[in-house]
Parts: sequence; C-alpha cells; structure tokens
Amino acid sequence: MDNNLKLAIDRLKESKEILKQFKTKEEAVEYLIKETGISKEECSSAYDILIKLDIELKNIENELVKALNKKNKIQLKPENLKISEEFHNRYYDEMYDKKVKVILKDGTEIVGLYNDEFYDDCSIFVNYEIVKISDIETMELIEE
Repeated sequence: MDNNLKLAIDRLKESKEILKQFKTKEEAVEYLIKETGISKEECSSAYDILIKLDIELKNIENELVKALNKKNKIQLKPENLKISEEFHNRYYDEMYDKKVKVILKDGTEIVGLYNDEFYDDCSIFVNYEIVKISDIETMELIEE
C-alpha cells in the first residue's frame, strides 16, 4: 500500500482514539474547535465521520486486499501451497487478526495486524504491507 495512504489511515485512527477519550460529543467538538480553529458545524461533522470510521476503514482494508489479490493472481503452484500451508499452520490460530511483530531476515521489523494470507505467491498481509514468507525470520504476537 502506498505509504501516504497508510499514513492517512493511521492518522484517522489516531484522531478517532483521541475523540473517544471525551465523555460527550460536545466536549470532543469543543476540543476540535480549539485545535483546528474551524467552525463548530465542521467540527461536529468531522466528529461524526471519525467516530463511525472504524467500520469504513475495515471495508477499505478489505477492498484493498481484494484488489491486491486480483492484481497479483498467479497459478497456485504445489510448492507455494506447501510453503503457505506450513506458515498458516504455524501462525494462523494464535496470531490471525491480531497485532504482531514480523522480523525479516534483513532485520527489518514490521508491527501491525496480521490479517491476510496469499497462498498463490507465498505472502501475508501485515500492517498494510504484503510480506513474502521467504523474507520472514520470525513473527511474534505482541497483544491479544
């Protein structure tokens, strides 16, 4: 996924978390007015959008995964199936749809949700990135 899009989605999630800390919509709107300097009506609309955003972000993520799947469709080879099934059997039950830390063989660490597998090209989807299984050294659960 494009880094700008990922950054935008992350910022929206952060904004929602900030707004959820307020006891009432009115308090949150007042906070937005002070922070942004925009009108009460615009801040109220922004609040409404951000609060219901979780479902919409999940839909966006699902649509991106579907699009990536269609774009990257290749013939499923027996060796890819074997690699993917071994990875699935090792990690899926404990870690799927949970926050994980993936440590790549080059030392890079990716932290985020593990929420899809692509058997056709031996890869997984973590933190809005497609990661080749062959590049993974290990994967750890970091929260339930």
